Amino acid sequence: LFGEVLATQGISLSVDDDVKNIIVNHSLHRPEVGARLLDHKFESMLKMPLARLLSKKPEFKGKIRVYTENNLIKFELI
Repeated sequence: LFGEVLATQGISLSVDDDVKNIIVNHSLHRPEVGARLLDHKFESMLKMPLARLLSKKPEFKGKIRVYTENNLIKFELI
């Protein structure tokens, strides 16, 4: 759904597997919370930082690659 919303804005999103693993690993410490914690981590680690980046570049159209560098999530606008 998130990718579909971006697509309506002319943006495609590519998320490296390492990013997915980091988000999942940050969600494992409280299994009793279930998928809600995973959703929260996706929101705080990927969706909100990307929204802040795109708010600074409102005219951007193209591809965004989400990758890791030194265990940090990074965004590359192509």
